[in-house]
Amino acid sequence: MSFDRVPGNSQIKEILRAALRRKHVLPSLLFCGVEGAGQRETALELAKAFNCLNLEDDACDVCSSCKAVDAGNHPDVIDVKRLPGKPGKNESDDNDDEFNEEQQEDDKTSDSGSPLLRRIPGVVYVNQMRAASDLAFKRPMIGRKRIFLIDDAMDMRGSIDSAVSAALKILEEPPDFAQFLLITANPDLLLPTILSRCRMLTFGAVGADDIAAALRGRGEDEARAAVIASIVRGDYHRALTEDWDAYFENRRDAWDWYRAILSGTNGTEFVRKLTGGRKPVSRDEADSILTFFRGFGRDLLVLGETGRSDGLFNPDLEAELRELAAALDPDRTLGLIRAVDSASAALEANANVRLMTSVLFARMTG
Repeated sequence: MSFDRVPGNSQIKEILRAALRRKHVLPSLLFCGVEGAGQRETALELAKAFNCLNLEDDACDVCSSCKAVDAGNHPDVIDVKRLPGKPGKNESDDNDDEFNEEQQEDDKTSDSGSPLLRRIPGVVYVNQMRAASDLAFKRPMIGRKRIFLIDDAMDMRGSIDSAVSAALKILEEPPDFAQFLLITANPDLLLPTILSRCRMLTFGAVGADDIAAALRGRGEDEARAAVIASIVRGDYHRALTEDWDAYFENRRDAWDWYRAILSGTNGTEFVRKLTGGRKPVSRDEADSILTFFRGFGRDLLVLGETGRSDGLFNPDLEAELRELAAALDPDRTLGLIRAVDSASAALEANANVRLMTSVLFARMTG
């Protein structure tokens, strides 16, 4: 069954199934809770279930309607952030021009994928909410319900008063054939007038075993699924969307540099990588490497202090981590962690990447 493809939060899925079975008209729904706990994926499955041609309380995943939603081209499943944002020239919309121009630039550079699953940058504009309100009162084109998704609902800003005002009436009294699904990790940032018009369903973090099982169901190797589930620490959305081949390749490079720096074998390769040539690595690449270094340091401290392997950030590197942890005293490990933290703070403060790298190398080898 389609809902079962999303791990965890079984109580929420049963609430949705029961409402579908009763053909109950649901209020506007607000999916919130822990970031990455399957809110977006559940919204997609609910959109499919509303219009499934074979089942009443779930999605079959094989009918033409379900396949269209999965492909991101169902005409009755609408991402509000994808509606036209450029306002017409009237007084009430003048303040939105700058915001909508920024959104158009975001749209040009957004990556591919299902519009229900990717995170689209930008805000929800007043004209997009007006367009959604107009569409909500028109009968679905091919389905039973027209579904409107507002991802990162706290982004209903820009001309915030106008955008919220445009949303309030349709959220409170949508027609029977329209359904609004809002998603946010921070419901406290929404205005009370929005919260009062939605039924809130709070998602909890997804367990590692559940994520691993879901990944295996999607064809992932058993051993790698277990490692990924441990790495994402409850963030199912990341488990689905991360480029894991690139992740493991980059982490292996970072681990080889980290270990070489501490063993004194060839740590200068790290410096050459980050500072060599006419142009150093990008700030994002440097930040990614520091994130890996921080995880290695944390794992070394856990193994050195407790000897326990549960909760490691890099469980598949346990044997190599244990070997290195045995050669380090806790004070040295803490010093490494502090050195990486200082480098991250310097990078965030816009420090020169070459200088940051040289200072970090000196502190890790000193």
